[in-house]
Amino acid sequence: MRSPTTTGCTSRCAPDASRGSGRRPGGPDKAAAAVLRIVAADRPPTRLLPGTDALRLVRAGRGAFEREMRAWAELSASTDFDDVSRSA
Repeated sequence: MRSPTTTGCTSRCAPDASRGSGRRPGGPDKAAAAVLRIVAADRPPTRLLPGTDALRLVRAGRGAFEREMRAWAELSASTDFDDVSRSA
């Protein structure tokens, strides 16, 4: 039996999920194979970005974050105690 919370979410989210069906670059079987490779790896990654769409979105976000961080670095560093080394 489904909980009312799960049912409500499923009914609201299902139309959005099916809208992109068949048009996304990622394949579920390939994603599953990638997860199995990670499980078997000696040094698995902390995060997996499955698909070129995920890579593109994260790269774009990281670039924006880096630019913002550089722009505000001086203000960020100014919040340290006066006796802290400013090596960041």
